[in-house]
Amino acid sequence: MPELSYTILGGLGAQIGSDPVELGTRKQRATLAQLILAEGAPVRADSLIEGIWGDSPPERAEVSLQSYISGLRKALEPHRKPRTPSTVLLTHGTGYSLPTTAEQVDARRLTARLGSARTLMQRGDAAGAAPLLAQVLDDYRPLLPEFEGLAFRDEAAGHLDRMVQAAREMSFEARMADGDHRLLVTELESEVARSPLDEGLWVLFATALYRLGRQSDALGAIATARRILADEIGVDPGPRLRTLESDILDHAPHLDVPTAARPDTATIASDLDDPGPTTPPDTVPGHGVDTLEPDETPSVVGRTEELAALHRAVLASMSGHGGVVVVEGEPGAGKTALIDEAGRRAAGAADLLVLWGRCVDDPAAPSMWPWVQILGAVLPRLDPADRERLLDSSLGRMVTEGVNVIPPPRQMPDAAARFQFYDQAADLLDGVAATAKLIIVLDDLQWADGASLELFAHMAARRTTGVTFFASLRSPSARPVVATTLATLARLPEHRRLHVGPLSGDDISELIRRETRQWPEVATVSSIERRTGGNAFFVRELARILADRGSIAGTAVPSGVRDVVRQRLVGLSPETTELLELASLIGTRVDLVLLATAANRPVDEALDLLEPAGGAGVIDLGPDDPFGFGFSHDIIREAIADGIAAMRARRLHLAIADALAGNSSPHAVTRVARHLWSAGPLADRERTTTALLTAGDIALRTYDFDGARRHLGDAATLARSTGDQQAELVAITTQLAGEVAAHGYFAADPVLQERARTLASTLGDTRLLATLDYARCAAHIQIADTETGHRLAQDLRRRAERSDDPVVTHLGMHAAGIDDFHRGNFGAAHRILETYAPIDVDVEGLRDDQLAMARGFRAWAATVHLGTDAGRALFATMADAHPDPRSQFGMAIFAVGAASMLGDAEWVLDAGPAIMSDGAAALAYLRRGGERMYWWARAMTGDLDEALEHIDRLGADDIGMEDHPRTGEGYWLGLHAEVLVVAGKLTDAATLLDRAADFADRTGERYADAHRLVVRARYEYANGRPASVVGATLSAARDTALAQEADGLVRRIDALATTWGLTSPA
Repeated sequence: MPELSYTILGGLGAQIGSDPVELGTRKQRATLAQLILAEGAPVRADSLIEGIWGDSPPERAEVSLQSYISGLRKALEPHRKPRTPSTVLLTHGTGYSLPTTAEQVDARRLTARLGSARTLMQRGDAAGAAPLLAQVLDDYRPLLPEFEGLAFRDEAAGHLDRMVQAAREMSFEARMADGDHRLLVTELESEVARSPLDEGLWVLFATALYRLGRQSDALGAIATARRILADEIGVDPGPRLRTLESDILDHAPHLDVPTAARPDTATIASDLDDPGPTTPPDTVPGHGVDTLEPDETPSVVGRTEELAALHRAVLASMSGHGGVVVVEGEPGAGKTALIDEAGRRAAGAADLLVLWGRCVDDPAAPSMWPWVQILGAVLPRLDPADRERLLDSSLGRMVTEGVNVIPPPRQMPDAAARFQFYDQAADLLDGVAATAKLIIVLDDLQWADGASLELFAHMAARRTTGVTFFASLRSPSARPVVATTLATLARLPEHRRLHVGPLSGDDISELIRRETRQWPEVATVSSIERRTGGNAFFVRELARILADRGSIAGTAVPSGVRDVVRQRLVGLSPETTELLELASLIGTRVDLVLLATAANRPVDEALDLLEPAGGAGVIDLGPDDPFGFGFSHDIIREAIADGIAAMRARRLHLAIADALAGNSSPHAVTRVARHLWSAGPLADRERTTTALLTAGDIALRTYDFDGARRHLGDAATLARSTGDQQAELVAITTQLAGEVAAHGYFAADPVLQERARTLASTLGDTRLLATLDYARCAAHIQIADTETGHRLAQDLRRRAERSDDPVVTHLGMHAAGIDDFHRGNFGAAHRILETYAPIDVDVEGLRDDQLAMARGFRAWAATVHLGTDAGRALFATMADAHPDPRSQFGMAIFAVGAASMLGDAEWVLDAGPAIMSDGAAALAYLRRGGERMYWWARAMTGDLDEALEHIDRLGADDIGMEDHPRTGEGYWLGLHAEVLVVAGKLTDAATLLDRAADFADRTGERYADAHRLVVRARYEYANGRPASVVGATLSAARDTALAQEADGLVRRIDALATTWGLTSPA
């Protein structure tokens, strides 16, 4: 039998050979954890009980413990014969033991490796000890985090943490002796901040700085240590620090890097098999991508804890799951500078690529603009054949060799199309990460469009090894879509949020010293700290102003950010200031030709006027982008824009819109719309409305639902104010289509729906009325309001029968067929949809999602009406006719529903892979039902424990169901009850069956009635009820199935009766 092994670092686990062991419930796992920590020694039963329940065990705790022991023995010895003694988990009187060797438990292997390293250090072999200690620190994970708060875990974790801290300090000494000083600087900076009285750490820190050529910083570290020791405990530095200071001043040779030391280009993780290229590839101009060379000049002051946290996230991602760190703080706190410094240090210490995607404060920015920058930058790294295939996909419509192109797709994309696109983007980065480690930075996340945020969550959820995500975020952010994304990210185990707070007085003093080359007076530091609140941007600006005055002794400090910006603008000509105002409204990045055109000036004249602004540090006219420029900081741009008078701002917006008018690219069209809207009454209203409608359509087709809602909402408001009913109708219906595409029919705003119906009726648009009423019907069916759905379906059918418009006809008959299905009329649904839901013929005017819905219900109805063979054949024909992933996913959702209703678990498992692919969380509202049925099939085919765990993870059945039911919940309750019957949990199964019957009575959704009675019969049979009772239930199920024209269910019922030896209900 393969050997057992156990993991307790990072979480509890057990493996038999390479196969993981399912360890059961949390309390059963807590039992095993205590036995592993005992290292083979017997543990008394009362100690195990106390470890599980603390001071309040239940009355029958001993019985429960015995059950846990039994469950563990079955799990750890799956092939042990009944009634043979366990050789793995032993009984000792009233206790138990789990004999293990040091090699079987990860934590014991770690401590053994630490002991070997300590021995080598005692022998003076630092070179031999360094890799062992690095491996110890790399392998360390928190001990049994799932049991945090339980006494047995916390005591053991505290002991292990102390050992690891000792290993960390020993590692610093070994690595310093071995010449690995570059990466040590970041770590030691954090350690001295955490343990400021440890003179040994200060010696190592100063030595590392000196070896990097930063002599002044090394002396500054010693000075800081001297001050802290004097302030905290009233002592002078010890002889090691004093000697080191003298040696640094004398450039003592022994401080140099040891000659036998390895090169400075160390990798972050010593156990990487393929660290990637030795130098980062060339960057792609204009895409905000940094492939950073080592730069030993720190760009931030303080922030040692934050830098260390970012460093640890990169370190963990190199060998484990990819991590996500969100850095948040107020404007000007230094979030971007912090991330930039962390990226610089990581790129200087390891072979990795830092990719920047910068979100912009521009409602007209292209959808997924930060990802256009990131993905465009990695395209040149791909094999030419792979790149050609990629550019022929929907992703290629968004990014081509770093150039933004957005040709709209043929139709309004649905949710499946959206996430297919996201999968393509994630696959692209996964492919790059296989050859080069990545840090992906999303800067200013508060401005990201909804699609960018959704893609961020989608990619982060993959947890790709070697990929670390950093994001900067202004706090607080009032946008709901940002809050939703942050909540999604917070569920990832590797997620971390860092708050960048105010600078301390010491940090302010150091920042002023850097700007002015002299130490400030205490009164000046106190005044600046009081006025700025420690905001890094504000402090730096004031330090520069004071330095320019030639003295920093005064206490006169500007009172706010606007005053600081005004100080920068002092001395600039009125013409330059006017250009800067115009530029601030254009956006974060400013095209020089656009600015000159809007200002009605020649480009060379505009450049001459901007030159003083570059000299004053207001804008950056660097060589990276010869066609444009950016403001030195967003706060500067915002302050300038906020200071423009309202009427002047409207005129400037109109000038920008007019300057953009000749550009027909999607991005320019959207920008024109926003500037026309901001111009208010100065712009022609019809022109503004048309531009907003176009911008909304582009936003929807590029998955920017948040932006589409804004553009279309403004268009509808403006059209209504001018009495343009046709334009208002287009705006509202397009907005409704976007809501359906993003969230489903039930998410459509009923107020907008009613307004659209009123307008369509007034304008006599029967096709649009049918489309709107179909959406209303589908929405009511999706929320299990069968009565309203039936009334709307009947009305749609009557219109369909009188109309010669194919769209009106098909939508009406689709609604009628789907309505018949939900009311349990499988035969009627089959007959309607067989005619009006063609498999391989599209109907002009119908959307893909409408046809896919009708085809799916057609196939499910046919399966239940005609039987398994006919159903599988029809689904296979549909799969052949529509092989794209979106259609395969949709067919799989319907296939598992049909198969589970007929009890065909193997068919469900065959269809399951299309549903259980990566990114399930992003499509939760579509996938949840399919995932549940997949785990039903796993339970029915023997994987009962795992299936029950996953079913629980998918959410409790009753959450919100009483007040907000969803279609299919009653059917799922019956399937879940069937799983519980198989698990022997008969009382719980009976409860779910009662709730399923109540759901059907309350909602009128009847398609699950016969199936529910079949499960009721299974429950009665398992519960030992008399054959007459079971037979009567089966007979009722058969009668119901016959009334529903469900011949497939009739055959299942007859087969069950034969299996149980009952008289056939027929």
